[in-house]
Amino acid sequence: GRTLASLGPDRVLERGFAIVRDLDGRVLTRAAEARREPGLELEFADGRVVTRGAGPVSRKRSTEPGPDQGSLL
Repeated sequence: GRTLASLGPDRVLERGFAIVRDLDGRVLTRAAEARREPGLELEFADGRVVTRGAGPVSRKRSTEPGPDQGSLL
């Protein structure tokens, strides 16, 4: 019984995962689905957050050190 309980959605959320839904409450399981939505609802262990769609986000990292970080070389 404890093993089965550990696999429930509430326990999964406690481990740092989130459930992603469209604004109609339908669970999304693919990034392509989420990209098409004007907004999303994210459910975490401690509550829900509604977001607006903003299109794809670039994950390009800057090669310049930040203002509080000096060069290591």
